[in-house]
Amino acid sequence: MLDRLIRSNKHNEDGAAMLVVTCVMAVISILCLSILLAGYQMYATVSDETADERYYQQALSFSKVLEDRLTGDRDDIDSGTVEDFIFDYMNDDEDYPFDDEDGVTLKITSTQTGDSSAYGTININLTKEEESPGSGKMWADSKKSYLYVKVDVLAGDEVKATVSAKYEYEYAVENYVYTIDGNDTGFDCKLDPNDSSKVIIYDYDDKEVGSVAVQTLINNGGEYSMDGNTYHFKRSTLAGDTGFELSFIGYY
Repeated sequence: MLDRLIRSNKHNEDGAAMLVVTCVMAVISILCLSILLAGYQMYATVSDETADERYYQQALSFSKVLEDRLTGDRDDIDSGTVEDFIFDYMNDDEDYPFDDEDGVTLKITSTQTGDSSAYGTININLTKEEESPGSGKMWADSKKSYLYVKVDVLAGDEVKATVSAKYEYEYAVENYVYTIDGNDTGFDCKLDPNDSSKVIIYDYDDKEVGSVAVQTLINNGGEYSMDGNTYHFKRSTLAGDTGFELSFIGYY
């Protein structure tokens, strides 16, 4: 009887020990799986962040190159380029009105070096906002508006990164042509090449006979008196995309 009791207790102890070992192994297995899952999630997050940063740098780099081109030497812009279209877009308020909230979107394709799958497709969205339309009179303040350029980088149909820039569009003083009304005055005029705030007056022998500040002409509606005579000056903007300039304001 005693022997059977002892053997029964021994079996119970062995069973309890096995149960404890099984529970410990289960806990260890769960911990290992948790560590593996956490490691995978961390790797996936780092991989996603790397891809997002690459797409963002692509959008930013393109925006900076476009900024240099738009604010650089206009003679370096070839016909049919993105920059050439943007100049036409800003200069044409009839086909591209200010009240078009959707603007115009251009898709840019380019040849990438290395792994092309590491780069996305670039879309450019252009919108503009009128700031100062002027009165339409000859000596009114120059026209001013804003250009917004949104650069999206897409992988498939999904936008991965966006960089938006703002520019100011304005007729520059040096882009106006000045003349004196009437052919019997004996004088003509031109903007001072060394000082765009002044207009030089010269006779038909190209001899300089005086000068007048542009602001004076603006204030007087183009009238200027010299040697007891009043002369009427005119000014007009150059035709085409040379009649304005773009200056970069910043990213937003």
